[in-house]
Amino acid sequence: MAEIAQAAPPSLSGRTLITGIFGDPVEHSLSPAMHNAAYAALGVDRVYAPFHVRPEQLASAVRAIPALGIVGVNVTVPHKERVARLIPRLSAEARLLGAVNCIVNRPSGLYGDNTDARGLEIALRELNVALGTGGKRDVIIIGAGGGAAAAILASKR
Repeated sequence: MAEIAQAAPPSLSGRTLITGIFGDPVEHSLSPAMHNAAYAALGVDRVYAPFHVRPEQLASAVRAIPALGIVGVNVTVPHKERVARLIPRLSAEARLLGAVNCIVNRPSGLYGDNTDARGLEIALRELNVALGTGGKRDVIIIGAGGGAAAAILASKR
C-alpha cells in the first residue's frame, strides 16, 4: 500500500474547525493524513482527528458533536448501523441502507448521510463500467454488511 505523505502538524487556534472519524479500531485509518494534507494544501483552518469510540461510548460521542462544535465526522466500523438509529434526520441513502458514514453538524441538528454507494458509482463510471437496470448485467458482490449493500445500490443506478 502506498504511503501517504504526512503533512506538518496543523497550527491550531480558537478558530480552527474540527472534523474527524469515529471508529473502533481507528488507529489504522489513513483518513486523518489524507484530510489534514488536503486542508493544508487548500489553506483551510481545519483539523481532522481520529476518535477511538468504543460501542458503549457511541451515543455519548454522537451527542458531544454539537457541544464540542465539531463540524462533522466520518463513521466507520463497527458504528455505521447503530449511528443510523441514533440520528433522526437521515439522507435517503442512509435510510435505505440503514447505515451512516458521515455525520454533519448543521444548525438545525445532526444529519446522517451515507456516501458509500455514490462514491462507488462515481468510481465505476470513471472506469466505464455500465450501471443501471437497463438491460441485463451480471454483478458479483463479494462480502456482506454495509459495504455490500452500498455496492448493490450503486450497481442498480
